[in-house]
Amino acid sequence: MKRIVIDPGHGGQDSGAVGSGIRESDVVLSIAYKVRAILENHFEVFMTRDSDTFVSLNYRSNYANGLGDIAAFISIHCNSATNTSARGWEIFTSKGDTGADPLPASIGKRYAARFQDLPARGLKEANFSVLQNTTMPAVLVECCFLSNADEAHWISSDEIQQQHAEAIADGIIDHLGGDSELTLEQRVTRIE
Repeated sequence: MKRIVIDPGHGGQDSGAVGSGIRESDVVLSIAYKVRAILENHFEVFMTRDSDTFVSLNYRSNYANGLGDIAAFISIHCNSATNTSARGWEIFTSKGDTGADPLPASIGKRYAARFQDLPARGLKEANFSVLQNTTMPAVLVECCFLSNADEAHWISSDEIQQQHAEAIADGIIDHLGGDSELTLEQRVTRIE
């Protein structure tokens, strides 16, 4: 069974972006839980944090690298900009031709289909720590802009968070495949 790491950005004293009283660290943790719930039917899923605790950038990369054979690392974030009218989603991967390049395209395709009214800001490259320092294909998803009051209110909805989770998870499944059913032994192991 393929293994995936989900990385909810920020946490603890590092709230990340804050807009209209909505903390990025809270929103992305909620989305990450939902992504995990979907992916657990197809992959073995790990999370860099599963509560509102601070986790350093180095820990995130080292944790994922230390797990061994990981098919993908997905870091989930919400954006912020000085221009409060900035809107939309974007997906990053590390610079250059990497093994991660088809994964953001797959997630982006699901985002474009699900959020047709949300601007698609595109697939981009960046030198973010979690993209550069992980040894497996890694992407960073920016779900929307918390600095935009409308988007901050919109993504505070549990239903909208579920839609983001489905777009991310479906893009991962499209790209990596995934076991459609767990064996009885795998289900027992999960329960234990």
